[in-house]
Amino acid sequence: MNKLKIMSSRPHIGQHISQIIAGFLSLHEKGRLDFNINVCYDKIIPFPVSHLVEAEIEGRRIAFDMCDGYANTDTLEAYIDNVDYYFKRSFSTKKNMFFPKTIQQKIYPLGFNYHVTHFKNPIESLFSIKALLAGSANLHYPIKQIAKMIKGYGRDRYYTQDKFEKMAEHKKDNIKILYLTRLWENQEISVTRIKLVRELKKHFKNHFIGGVDNKPYARKTCPDLIVSPDFTRRPKYLNIMHQSDICIGTTGLHESIGWKTGEYIAASRAIVHEKFNYEVPGHFSEGKNYLGFETVDQCLEKVNHLFENPDALYNMKLANQQYYESWLKPEKLVENALEIVRKAKT
Repeated sequence: MNKLKIMSSRPHIGQHISQIIAGFLSLHEKGRLDFNINVCYDKIIPFPVSHLVEAEIEGRRIAFDMCDGYANTDTLEAYIDNVDYYFKRSFSTKKNMFFPKTIQQKIYPLGFNYHVTHFKNPIESLFSIKALLAGSANLHYPIKQIAKMIKGYGRDRYYTQDKFEKMAEHKKDNIKILYLTRLWENQEISVTRIKLVRELKKHFKNHFIGGVDNKPYARKTCPDLIVSPDFTRRPKYLNIMHQSDICIGTTGLHESIGWKTGEYIAASRAIVHEKFNYEVPGHFSEGKNYLGFETVDQCLEKVNHLFENPDALYNMKLANQQYYESWLKPEKLVENALEIVRKAKT
């Protein structure tokens, strides 16, 4: 029997790995893959990183690394040496060069990540409850939410793939631009994000929807850019995203590609994105799936190009819809990885 081993060194990380679990569960549901799940919450397992799922498929040991960047490289090297395939969300050919050739050959790009789950995912409510009992959960959970977690249908159940999906549509007017973001204390990325919000508001006025999340650092540095809490609640946020046409993406922590990017693709939105530092499979390319920028001025220029060219805007939406169906939908993300394993065996 095939096996899926889920490990957590911290009980609140289910969001990082839920995409992989959702993919496996979808394949199982459709009769394309049979396996047993082992949730290793409180066991000591020699995994090199927290955000990792390990599978044993037809005798092959396969790892899915969902971390933002590269960490614990010495431990990582030893671990990869003992698996057959290592699929990495934040994949960099350049950074892989630090490993020996035998290790490099086992590492493959996995693709975009975002918090998407499956209603049968055994991990998220389990981890939320154990975190609460251990006293390590976020203390902002309301009483009603805690009750839902205990009953087994916590907030993560809202993040199923159908909630993100939307077909591409052609619009010639009333084009909307979206950039909602959060700030990090003493991080250079926060400076760029603040400037982007200000310039987008100034140039596109009522066509722009955006601002920053209400956190202490934002209240201290740019209180005028803080958006209503309604904008960051899932139903409201997803509705705003689905009504938007051009979505802005910026680099996350550890030079990662942010989760919002995966959400934009799932919703078939056009994307203007800061330069990628990591690689993804499936020929996701600049000019077709997104327009890249390195400066705020370049961002404004690229947004304006799509804003003034509805046909180009629609073609990009279509390209991202096709990419989602072929590469990013959870079952396809996992299935494409397993296809690499299958081809290598023949």
